[in-house]
Amino acid sequence: MNSIGKISNEIIDPKTNPDNLFNYIELANINETIGIIEDINRIFGKDAPSRAKMYLREKDIIASSVQGSIEKIAIIPKELEGSIGSTGFFVFRPFELNRYYFLALMKNPIIQYQMKREASGTILAAVSPNSLKNILIPDISLEKQNEIANLTEQSHQDRKNANDLFLRAIQAIDVAIDNNENTALEILRKN
Repeated sequence: MNSIGKISNEIIDPKTNPDNLFNYIELANINETIGIIEDINRIFGKDAPSRAKMYLREKDIIASSVQGSIEKIAIIPKELEGSIGSTGFFVFRPFELNRYYFLALMKNPIIQYQMKREASGTILAAVSPNSLKNILIPDISLEKQNEIANLTEQSHQDRKNANDLFLRAIQAIDVAIDNNENTALEILRKN
């Protein structure tokens, strides 16, 4: 794994700023099916759990190191730059691979099987950073990597568009009930 991305050890201690509000991302915030962050926790530094330490930058890939949630992988979007992640994540900064390809690669069942195989520990089995060098990465042409990356990125954009349309539909229903249907239809026609 070290040949495809750097594992960041950049940390922050939110407790040093007890009255500051932080975005905190933990395993429960990740949609394991498509690899996005669905929700964030807003916490004051003084209330931060001890595991809230990983400093996250735009384009980082966070991947669970905990055996029971290896499927929890996501890209840090621009709006979550500077968030804090759980120490239960590896924070990858891929330098040679497109981040959307890297996400698809990490979501691959064969890669996830290898990650689970490398997990050790008795109470809470986890993958150690040293074990990542044992993960075999397929040699895929740059053309195919780009195709995979484009499809993955498009799926994320389509999901965002669908969510936006759904929120407009809800707003249109409210307007139709309170005002009139023509105004509601105009809301739905917005791009």
